Amino acid sequence: MTQEERIHCQEINATHKQAARTQRALCFVGPAIDELEVFPSTSPPSQLPPMEEMCHVCQAVKWKN
Repeated sequence: MTQEERIHCQEINATHKQAARTQRALCFVGPAIDELEVFPSTSPPSQLPPMEEMCHVCQAVKWKN
């Protein structure tokens, strides 16, 4: 096998590994996205409810519930 063929195989293997990592990540992210409460896309940002709650751990301001 030539050096060029070896490099090509390494690039293909790296691409396959990245695709596998992406697929594994999507297994976790996909269901989480489905659980998000989405505001109607027609609502302008000024119509969103105020962020009134504060995280007791990191003090981040967040929406209620």
